[in-house]
Amino acid sequence: MMKFKKILFIITVLFSLTGCFHEKSGTYRSEEPKRVDLPHYDGVNLTADDVIRLSEKGNSLRWSDFDEYSYYETGCGLCIRVYEINEKLSVRIGGGGTYDNGLIAFYFHLEADDGNYIDIRTDDVKNFINKYS
Repeated sequence: MMKFKKILFIITVLFSLTGCFHEKSGTYRSEEPKRVDLPHYDGVNLTADDVIRLSEKGNSLRWSDFDEYSYYETGCGLCIRVYEINEKLSVRIGGGGTYDNGLIAFYFHLEADDGNYIDIRTDDVKNFINKYS
């Protein structure tokens, strides 16, 4: 009787495991990834010369100084706007809270495609642009 219970137990376990590996038709099909449109604004394209001019404002630089330029928003929890200059450079503005346009900017970064960046309010923008142009 004990042998019968062991065999019954093994058969039960084997049948229950086969359900884990059974694919139902149509259940495991790959679907096309859905395109996500990020919030954006289509305006004038930001240029390197614009960034140099804007950087001269230093710490008085505000979100509204970028109102006319094209951007897309990214980030989670904070508002981060990305202003693409060319395939190698972009400006990122990030912040939250209340101030100009309802947001305080914590940073104004000029970022290169390799991840290096500078703060356009305080660092040498011309040198950085020349390095990555």
